[in-house]
Amino acid sequence: MRKLKQKPRRYEPDPKFQEPLVTRFVNHLMKHGKKKLAYRIFYNFIDELEKINKKKKGIKDRKKSRSKYGTKNKRRSK
Repeated sequence: MRKLKQKPRRYEPDPKFQEPLVTRFVNHLMKHGKKKLAYRIFYNFIDELEKINKKKKGIKDRKKSRSKYGTKNKRRSK
């Protein structure tokens, strides 16, 4: 007799972002049943990423500035 296929698991959404994928990630991050600690680690990491992104928004990308002024890959006209 063949084994039955496993049903896909339903994950409840997390309290802050309401995303089941976050809950799934936190469950993999959790050690020894410490879910509260795993959520705290995850949320602190997300906050740090937001701070870094806010700092980088003011800086222009070098590739964009090169193409703006046309310093790279100039074509010669024949």
